[in-house]
Amino acid sequence: MNKLSKHWLVMIYMCGLSAAAIGVSANCLGVFYVPVSNALGVMRGTLTFAITIASIITAVINLFILKLLNNKNFKKYMLLGIILASGATALMSIVTSIWHFYLLNVFRGIGLALFGAVIYTTIINNWFNKKHGLATSIVMGFTGIAGAIGTPIFNSIITNNGWRFGFVVMGIVLLVITLPAAIFPYSFDPAYDNLLPYGNEKINVIKYSDSSFNYHSLTYVCILLFGLLMSLFTGISQHLAGYAETINLGSGVGSFMISLCMIGNVSGKLIVGTLSDIIGWFKSILVMMVIVVVAAVILLVSNNALMCYAGSLLLGANYAVAAVGLVLITKNVFGSENYHMAYPLISFCSSISSAFANSMIGYVYDFTGSYRLVFVIVLIISVIGFGLLFIANKSYAHGA
Repeated sequence: MNKLSKHWLVMIYMCGLSAAAIGVSANCLGVFYVPVSNALGVMRGTLTFAITIASIITAVINLFILKLLNNKNFKKYMLLGIILASGATALMSIVTSIWHFYLLNVFRGIGLALFGAVIYTTIINNWFNKKHGLATSIVMGFTGIAGAIGTPIFNSIITNNGWRFGFVVMGIVLLVITLPAAIFPYSFDPAYDNLLPYGNEKINVIKYSDSSFNYHSLTYVCILLFGLLMSLFTGISQHLAGYAETINLGSGVGSFMISLCMIGNVSGKLIVGTLSDIIGWFKSILVMMVIVVVAAVILLVSNNALMCYAGSLLLGANYAVAAVGLVLITKNVFGSENYHMAYPLISFCSSISSAFANSMIGYVYDFTGSYRLVFVIVLIISVIGFGLLFIANKSYAHGA
């Protein structure tokens, strides 16, 4: 095997993990909300709190998971996570009460943390120096690819065979697309395979530098807040099917809106990663944020199906900011040697924000009968996000 080809194989394995951890496990769940909440007789906000539980547990474990991993045991943790996540998902097919759903999502949360974003972004950081932005965007883009492909498929399965069978299929899919990362040969760091990170000229096992990292720096605090705020509305895509029904466009239009949002997710991530290799992380993220603002305005003011399709497509750019953007900021500002210190807390705040927001969006509908207020909140948060990003960039340039 060509030595360089192994880098791209590792990237493919990580694509499977990202597709499972977020693409299938989160981005395809929107089509289950209405039938499951109706079947269990609960509000949508109450149902989506189960997803909040899983996200909180994943976020907490992400705070210390990298301290547990080494080159010898990381695949064992991955395999355990795969079994827990896929098994718990399949078992959601037999729930008869909302507390069953909550309990299974505890196990889902644990499992997803053991092969989720902190793991696969760290491995990509270890294996890629040159083309890091491209590799990261491809891996993170598979969350959108899985969502775009999976959403209409699961919607069809639910329509024809019921939501219970849909969860069984989802569990099997999770197992199939994650196993390669747990069983095929590669190391946590390419140096253990006597390989260079892509673009490096000498082998060097990364030496982490805890003492040089400052959690209280203005740059870090701004990035932390930026990640928290920009993740507040990543869950909107899962409510697009319900949103379409509230404006009388139907579930078919709604499921297609989710798919378009996932296509925008993929496109945005590829664009921001490619742009970051060319013009830097700051300008590339600004471009994505402007697109998010345009999307929110369209969805706020229009009831037309075509305009809603356009708004949904553009809304996918938010995933580029909240996922790829945060990884790129962390890697470029703090370096690989401090990534394991900086990113887990950023990921924790981002995940907690996204988790509670998912339920919050559901309750906004439950108590107002509309999703319009959500898009107003998106616009307000985007303005604040612009400010934080500018401050972070300025303070980073001055070493603060």
